[in-house]
Amino acid sequence: MLIDTTKLQKDEQVYLEMQQLFESKGYSLYKMRRFEEYSLYLENRKFLNGENVITFNDTQGKLMAIKPDVTLSIVKNARSEKGNQKVYYRESVYRFDQSSSSFKEINQLGLEYIGEIALDDMATICYLAEQALSVIDNKFVFAISHMGIVTGIIEAMGISEENRDEVIKAIKSRNFGQLEEIGKNNGTSKSILQKIKGIFDAPTDYKEALNALKSAMFNNDIKNAVDELEKVYENISKISKGDNIRLDFTIINDIAYYNGIIFQGFVSKLPKAILSGGRYDRLIEKFNKDKGAMGFALSLSDLAAYNPTV
Repeated sequence: MLIDTTKLQKDEQVYLEMQQLFESKGYSLYKMRRFEEYSLYLENRKFLNGENVITFNDTQGKLMAIKPDVTLSIVKNARSEKGNQKVYYRESVYRFDQSSSSFKEINQLGLEYIGEIALDDMATICYLAEQALSVIDNKFVFAISHMGIVTGIIEAMGISEENRDEVIKAIKSRNFGQLEEIGKNNGTSKSILQKIKGIFDAPTDYKEALNALKSAMFNNDIKNAVDELEKVYENISKISKGDNIRLDFTIINDIAYYNGIIFQGFVSKLPKAILSGGRYDRLIEKFNKDKGAMGFALSLSDLAAYNPTV
């Protein structure tokens, strides 16, 4: 018996429709343990974008944490042998909310692909993220970027590791004036700064943005990023119209964990990204596993009463 999902609350509608789609693409349901050792999160606190975690001592005195993240658990427990692992999940995580100064339960829908990730695999993951957004609201925006753009700018400017946070902050805010000042103080050449300005001035239309980036390929990081962005878009276009895709280099994830394609998803009536994801090979390398990794998570908690027509 088919269920009319349009009569369900939006979070349940998204889950049921995406569950079927995930499984049709070879993903299986992952069930996480409620608790993990606190050390897992302590050692990877930058990946969490926050250090506040609910902890307790178990009966043997071991310090445990109530899960603030699912991806870390999946990576920790990923198989070491060769082969691809494709999982999806619906789990609640518990994170500190700055606005209320308290912990908040967030119900998430997500997927992770761990293994050999080809261009068509990356395109499929982006397509699945797009589809999740389209179930919520057909006026969604799927914004893609690449960590190579960030690392390329940092390398070209000759920025040291202790000063790169300033550069990242300027990129995120699209503040070229601030970046130019950092560059001048660091001895960055005018020609490099002019090419970086070309990146800052790039439009968000995907094809137009790619053309703008091609004129600013001043090192291998930028060149490789543009090449991959172009090829992934070509692959996405084979399975999706791509009308809602944008290229936005101000999307940045932590350099210590992420590499390659990254993205965020937005829908009307919500002032923040409701979906985020990308390649995180550097995270899985920290667990001494010779694999690639890519995935995304979508906040279902923001959708229970979501109505784009109101």
